[in-house]
Amino acid sequence: MKVKIVGSLTLLSIVLGAPAVLAQTPEAAPASPGPFAAWAARGGNFGAAGQFAISGELELSVVKQRGGSTTLNIQPALDYFIATNISVGGVVGLAVTSGSPGVTRVLIGGRAGYNLAIAERITLWPTAGLFFEHDSAGTVSGSSTLLRIVAPFLFHPVQHLFVGFGPFVELGLSGGGDRFGLQSVVGGWI
Repeated sequence: MKVKIVGSLTLLSIVLGAPAVLAQTPEAAPASPGPFAAWAARGGNFGAAGQFAISGELELSVVKQRGGSTTLNIQPALDYFIATNISVGGVVGLAVTSGSPGVTRVLIGGRAGYNLAIAERITLWPTAGLFFEHDSAGTVSGSSTLLRIVAPFLFHPVQHLFVGFGPFVELGLSGGGDRFGLQSVVGGWI
């Protein structure tokens, strides 16, 4: 009988005392913040309202046809975040294609975009815009209007710098043809 009473009291004290013991158990330590946490807390993450993003898109293509050709396309851009993750901006571009005759392409236009944070240092920044293009090849020239959509994944190795890579598509709205491919981008923000 004594054993049953002692056993029952022990069991009762465990059942009644367990919540008090659990309440005193220290909670798990929160995950340590990453290296971007301090400046993100101050609104320094990419895409904050009022930021300027300066970037340059680079596209290199090689076309193997009779004679072949190489195209180098450079497009510097300036974007402004009018609200958190919503950007508007402008792009100018110059593309030079080797061959006989060589082709020079000048591009200017405006675009809007939305920055989407995927991870602490990775974002997706798709943009879409209307562009005016002028091509000249020897004595022949022409102009067209394009809808250009670009969706680069950006990696932010350090604060205020990004590098990225992603697909693009150009749709000829008036004259010109459709194009698609991959391009790289490098830039920063202030």
